[in-house]
Amino acid sequence: MLSSKVVVQYVAKVRKAFSDIGNRNATVMPVSKRNTDSLAWELYVATELASSAEARKKSAAQACIEAGLMFDHKEHPLPAGTEQTIYSGEIVQITVRVNNAAPRFNSAKLKAEMLRHKISSETADKIYQACLIDGTPAHVFRAAPIVSSK
Repeated sequence: MLSSKVVVQYVAKVRKAFSDIGNRNATVMPVSKRNTDSLAWELYVATELASSAEARKKSAAQACIEAGLMFDHKEHPLPAGTEQTIYSGEIVQITVRVNNAAPRFNSAKLKAEMLRHKISSETADKIYQACLIDGTPAHVFRAAPIVSSK
């Protein structure tokens, strides 16, 4: 076990190393005449870090599943509301909390139910169409270094 002071120190070191990427050493932004490029560079670096962090987390979770530290929650889901420690080592523990699932709407089932209750197919389609709303389309911003064509 680690003292809370040591844990705080490790968290600070990891966060410092993370925040230095893109701002120090070999990852600092190349010289630019535009003062706004630093903002775009930060977005680029943050995007790369998020992608790398997600891949690392996925790989680490798979390794933990294969080693028996974690279970495959897609193959063996726990009930909503579960909260428990599933691994406790000398310096790290892994916990799981299962949130409530968000309700999902099955539009095909709605139409089938309307038809089962003797609502005509035409009326069922009109009701369905009247209840549709457009969501906000996904906006995906991507920053990338500009490669010289020379």
